[in-house]
Amino acid sequence: MHYPGTLTIKSENFINVVLDAIESLYRHGIKKFVVLNGHGGNRGAIRLIGYKAKKEFGVKVAAISYWDLLSKNVER
Repeated sequence: MHYPGTLTIKSENFINVVLDAIESLYRHGIKKFVVLNGHGGNRGAIRLIGYKAKKEFGVKVAAISYWDLLSKNVER
């Protein structure tokens, strides 16, 4: 919120929106998902999304952050 115009949503809302999207796609037959995080504050939320989606729908979810995919040799 340090920058004018920044918007935020509560974690519960973020989790529910992503779970709703996963549920919708699951109903169309998709059973494997990647939730790619681009914000440090969402790490716990995407892990919870993966857990809940597996429990509620029986789907596989890879919940990862994009910087985890970078080589340790790459400057950040």
